[in-house]
Amino acid sequence: MKIFAIGDLHLSNGSKPMYIFGEEWRDHDKKIAANWDRIVRPEDTVLIAGDTSWAMRLPEAAADFEWIAARPGRKIMAKGNHCYFWATRRKMVAALEPHGIEPLNAECTMVGSVAVAATRGWITPGDPRFDPEKDEAVYQRELQRLERALTQVPEDADQVIAMMHFPPHANQGEETGFIELLREHGVDKVVYGHLHGRYLQNALTGIHWNMEFHCVSADHINFTPIRIL
Repeated sequence: MKIFAIGDLHLSNGSKPMYIFGEEWRDHDKKIAANWDRIVRPEDTVLIAGDTSWAMRLPEAAADFEWIAARPGRKIMAKGNHCYFWATRRKMVAALEPHGIEPLNAECTMVGSVAVAATRGWITPGDPRFDPEKDEAVYQRELQRLERALTQVPEDADQVIAMMHFPPHANQGEETGFIELLREHGVDKVVYGHLHGRYLQNALTGIHWNMEFHCVSADHINFTPIRIL
């Protein structure tokens, strides 16, 4: 059993052509499907790190959920800043369960003996785009949600993976409240997306603070789920 991760699928059932953001995004759903189907086995798990669908409402995302359901493996999905379709947990489970997708937001679940804790995250105070009036309250709320997810990790978990949509670090790898929580709770691996284009220069990968970081934005990983474990 292997664990893979990918974020920023930005599915739209053909209604929002992603190549307007760059030629590399042309037919990106077909690229992801081919790569996913090639490397992921039914017994594997794929972590989807947010920004899954452009749908504005939950029913409108059904076709995109069907697309994910057609891919092999267990799927665990976190919330992204463009997941406007995201609803209450009860509604999310009701909509996603038939498609074999597990929504995870401020929660923890187990993949064998590995704990996966997830939250959306947010822009951090170390980022020059951070606006205290607009962002501070959301940042503090996401810190609480990450802590809530991490406190659910069983003591006997062999490893802990934190899945976020936003990177938990500030630009150039500065420490944040998210990093403090991840360190405090003994997280082993961190997967996140959100970064594209020129912002990928701020992506943190490899070992930092004794944790293994993976930026899994789809365009950053050549539209191919990467193996985390």
